[in-house]
Amino acid sequence: MSMYNIEWNDSIVLGVPSIDEDHKKLVEMLNELFVACFASQGPTVLGGIVDRLVDYTKYHFKREERLLKEAGYEWLDGHVAEHEKMIGEVEEIQKELQGGSSHQLSNDTLKFLHHWLTDHIKSEDMEFG
Repeated sequence: MSMYNIEWNDSIVLGVPSIDEDHKKLVEMLNELFVACFASQGPTVLGGIVDRLVDYTKYHFKREERLLKEAGYEWLDGHVAEHEKMIGEVEEIQKELQGGSSHQLSNDTLKFLHHWLTDHIKSEDMEFG
């Protein structure tokens, strides 16, 4: 287990089954990425995981936004803006790997990804959970 492993626990469960399922998948992908990094997997492996992470994040955010819209969530615009920012951030990491600039993701990047997901779930999503 790496130091960045994210534990799935009640503090990140919203009680909205479809969203919790998505978040669980995102947590699994991040944990897979952390393990691959600590096992010193090359950029191809890391890039593959990050590509899946980016795709799934986009899919998940669209679904979450649809649910929020249907629920008449009043801070939807801010939430969508936050999603776009998060996708931009994870796409930067994706570009970094595709550019082959590094064969490893830095500790800072891993730390960032860890917070990127858990903070989003705890702060943003809990508001409507």
